[in-house]
Formats: sequence, structure tokens, C-alpha cells
Amino acid sequence: MTVYVVRVAGTIQTNIRASDPCLDCFNKMKELGIKKIVYSCEGSYVKCLLNNYIPTRICLGRAFISSGMKPITRANIDSDALLIKNAYKND
Repeated sequence: MTVYVVRVAGTIQTNIRASDPCLDCFNKMKELGIKKIVYSCEGSYVKCLLNNYIPTRICLGRAFISSGMKPITRANIDSDALLIKNAYKND
């Protein structure tokens, strides 16, 4: 099975943004037996085997938990401030 993930900014479908799966989604896809992923990457697309994918970002929900339940916006986590190595410190 292949999962396709695309993120579009605003209402303009030609404004494709990065939609690489977060660590939590990656782990769930592995659990569900997903074999391939295709995701958008700032105007292009990447196709790879899930076993070859290395997640580099966390999702808004995980960022919220990791921040001690403080308000989080996508702008806060699109920077390198919250990398995966720091994402699970409060679990």
C-alpha cells in the first residue's frame, strides 16, 4: 500500500508545501504495514519506501505536548527549534 500526503498553502493549489510525515505518523504507518509514501516537498514530490524514510519533524500535537501544553503554531515548529531529538522529553 502507498500513502500520498500533500500540503497546499492557502487556496492556490500550485503553492505546494512540505508534507513529509512526522515521527508519530511514520510509526503509525509502519504499524499499519504501509510500504511506500509519496509526499510534497516545497513544489515537488518525493516517493520512497517507508523503510528508507527518516522523519525529521514533529507534528503540531506533539509540539503542544512537548511544550508543556503551551500554544503552538506551525511557524514555531517549521524552524529547527523543535527537532525530533527533543520531541519526547516530556513523555
